[in-house]
Order: sequence, then structure tokens, then C-alpha cells
Amino acid sequence: MATQGVATLEREQWHDAEHDATWHLVPLNPKSLQVTWMEWGDGLILHAARENPRWELDRTAQDVQFIEDVALAVIAGRVTETVAPARSRVDITLADGQVVHQTGLVGCLLPFLPLPGWRRWGQVTHYEPYA
Repeated sequence: MATQGVATLEREQWHDAEHDATWHLVPLNPKSLQVTWMEWGDGLILHAARENPRWELDRTAQDVQFIEDVALAVIAGRVTETVAPARSRVDITLADGQVVHQTGLVGCLLPFLPLPGWRRWGQVTHYEPYA
């Protein structure tokens, strides 16, 4: 991943464990999206949204490749996030044209159902490329 001059990659160690860490890919462009992934036990957690959507993955070669594919798409600016009361959805277009998405809960409104049509009228952000 070529990020020199457009982002920083930071590693944060967890609980004094040798293999548990959090990685932050932080763009220099404030209109771009940060990507964070965590190594935790047997799993990986990928967060590529300003709100709560995340992917819970296994430590497999396929899932590690997925993290790289998502990071490259975010670097290229192929990300849209829609936020509405109690919900958030991120849509990411990978290099092969496949669109992956994830939906999460926003805030402390867990007991509430999403309002009808929230993806049509929610606040939409199109993130910029890193460069």
C-alpha cells in the first residue's frame, strides 16, 4: 500500500499481548476516511466508517485480503457513508467493481427501530481520495 505523503500508519499495542494490536491508517486529507483494523485473539475487526459499521472477520488469508482491498478502495476515495438517527451504512467500491457494505447502530438509540427510508433521506458523505 503506497501511502507515503498522503497518510500515516500507526500501530497501537493491546494488553501487552504480542499479537493483539490496532492499526490506524490516517489520511492527511481531512475529507478522506480513516481505516482501522484490530487484531484480537483469533479475529480481526475492520472499521472503515466515521460511525459504527464494522466487519468482524477471521484471521484467514481471504479476510486479510479483504482488509487490504477495503483499505485500497478507501485510499482511492470509493466510499460513501449514509447516517440517520439510529443507523449508519457505509458502501465501499472495491477495485474489481464489487460494492461491499455494512450497516451499524448509531448512538445510544439501540431499542429504536430505524425510520422508514432512512437510506434515502439520511446525511450522505462521499469521502475524498487520500491524494
